[in-house]
Amino acid sequence: MQRFNFSEFELQYIADFDLKDKTYWDNTSEPMTSIRKKIRAHFLSDQNYQCCYCKMTKQEDHGLVWDVEHILPKILYPQFTFE
Repeated sequence: MQRFNFSEFELQYIADFDLKDKTYWDNTSEPMTSIRKKIRAHFLSDQNYQCCYCKMTKQEDHGLVWDVEHILPKILYPQFTFE
């Protein structure tokens, strides 16, 4: 798996995260929307458009039905949102 790299601007935005806000990921303003888009594009490509669990090939890339998976739910463990 390829390592994902954030830009300096993205890293600063992430550093401003208080590790407690359960809705930070769902923010609809910049730069969060572009960060989510960039993360999804990275993992879609890295996983060859396949679900990391069932290996089903994803036919769409618009991001509306593709979830970037987390081991722990963000709502319960917001401190790991960007991990």
